[in-house]
Amino acid sequence: MKIYGDIKEVKKGFDILADKSVKADIEVRKMKRERIEVVGKDGKYTIKYKILPEFFRALSIMTYQIKSGKKDFKIVEKRKFDTCGIMADMSRNAVLKVDSVKRLLRYMAKMGLNMLMLYTEDTYKMEKYPYFGYFRGAYEKEELKEIVSYAEKLGVEVIPCIQTLGHLGRTLRWPYAWRIKDNNEVLLIDEEKTYEFIEEMFKTCRECFKTNKIHVGMDEAHGVGLGNYLTKHGLQDRFELLSRHLGRVADLAKKYGFEPMMWSDMFMRLGSQSGGYYDLNAKLPKNISSLIPDKMSMVYWDYYNLSEDVCDGMIEIHKKMGKPIVFAGGIWTWTGFQVNYEKTFATTEVGLNACLKHGVKDVFATMWGDDGAECSIFEGLLGLQLYAEYNYSEDRSDKHLAEMFKVCTGLDMDAFLLLSIDTFNDSRCRERNATISKQVYYQLIMEGLFDKHHALLDLKKHYKQYLTKLNKLPPQGEFEYLFEEARLYTQIIYEKCNSGNRLVEAYQANDRKALAKLAKEFDHLSESYKKHHDKVAEIWYANNKPFGFEVIDERIFAHEGLSKRAAQRIRDYLDGKVEKLEELEQPRLWFAGPGMPFVHNYFASMIMRI
Repeated sequence: MKIYGDIKEVKKGFDILADKSVKADIEVRKMKRERIEVVGKDGKYTIKYKILPEFFRALSIMTYQIKSGKKDFKIVEKRKFDTCGIMADMSRNAVLKVDSVKRLLRYMAKMGLNMLMLYTEDTYKMEKYPYFGYFRGAYEKEELKEIVSYAEKLGVEVIPCIQTLGHLGRTLRWPYAWRIKDNNEVLLIDEEKTYEFIEEMFKTCRECFKTNKIHVGMDEAHGVGLGNYLTKHGLQDRFELLSRHLGRVADLAKKYGFEPMMWSDMFMRLGSQSGGYYDLNAKLPKNISSLIPDKMSMVYWDYYNLSEDVCDGMIEIHKKMGKPIVFAGGIWTWTGFQVNYEKTFATTEVGLNACLKHGVKDVFATMWGDDGAECSIFEGLLGLQLYAEYNYSEDRSDKHLAEMFKVCTGLDMDAFLLLSIDTFNDSRCRERNATISKQVYYQLIMEGLFDKHHALLDLKKHYKQYLTKLNKLPPQGEFEYLFEEARLYTQIIYEKCNSGNRLVEAYQANDRKALAKLAKEFDHLSESYKKHHDKVAEIWYANNKPFGFEVIDERIFAHEGLSKRAAQRIRDYLDGKVEKLEELEQPRLWFAGPGMPFVHNYFASMIMRI
């Protein structure tokens, strides 16, 4: 494949992404109008584009058309958003290696996405603060510069996403920070050393990033002004306190040539009687616009709501703030080892439709790694494609999405959907964001905290169906390892999902034969955990820096041993070494109390604290 014409801008990225096996000469034309044209006519090929990401998406489409044997075609697309990209979480233990970020960037470019935000709480190094990012896999300055340079060739703007108020617990735990913290997560406002600390953040980002945009965080700063600040200064108006801090941060951003954006939830929470974010009755000050610095964009994040009315209402409230609005949706990579595409698709449809309706021009998808980043970020690639199609296409059908996923990545949409094994045909599960497999995986066998819940569903049948489909998949190319992990994980869930209730029933009936059989199953389950553990480690070390994996190591090692311990406890009982198994004599209660048969993934994570 060769290109000629207006190739100066695209040449470096073309050399990275071009399919060398395709024999074709393609004319490249840079246009002033907002559109992509991919044209084949009588064996001659032309790509017309305006901005660089459009060219690489067009190149994906052209390559697919030529390899499919088509000679006459014309495909026209028009971009809807000025910014459409992703935010990758680098702060929940998993910090992608530079080569992994480059790999992600290549897929983004092929889809036509134009922004990558790196969410780094303390995972970038600051020379003046050696404990900032200590043993956390923090990026060196040269690593960030390398990522930015590579992305620039592909037309992707890399934006730092940092924290300048809350979410800093992993660094505030060190002794150096005692003078700059309000509480264990939040910085101390009105303390000059705090602003010296924040200035070093901006200085570092300015050295590493070429963009003039920066995300300064400010979300979920719970208890701001009520910790050390309260002791030092007394009770203050928290709107004014936040506004004063925001002004200082904005001034520092301006000093280093940045135009900042922030998560908007702190203003909403302070105005809500319940402290909630999605409170359409929240009382914001009439002078709210003047409390927010000029050129401070407000990021409305919403990966939960399925109501168009809520999204419309939230955008209307943000309009009253009088600042530019950015929308952040979510690709659900944060609820366990597997991605949740059911929730991703449902919330994306509502959120992005609201953005199109209200003229919000800047959107991105968050890819969080809550609770240890168990899920590989690459499981979320289909979610990236979904955002790309909302940006470029009028066709939102599954058929179109599947075709474009194949065009841009060469990957199979149906296969990736099978990674989402917690897709239940039960509205109660969806409403509670219940990650049933995570509950099964981390539940203690002898102490079935979720046994009562899981008895409501035929889990054995559900996970057997997914396991069968996963086993029938053909090899999935460079991402086959994701499906190997999914098979091993689902095998554990299938083996374990109803064992707790079976164990209690056998014990209560004094069915010694059934108890002996269960002991053997738990020995085997320990081996299944080990196989899955090895695969999870392989994937982690291939894609991420090593720091942080010790958390998952501890969790899975524990369950390898706990499965064997359960088997031994049963044998001790059968051999008469113990008179009774007190764990099995405890009544099984609802985990979160009566009336909550399916439990939110936040509550599910609580049982992991072994």
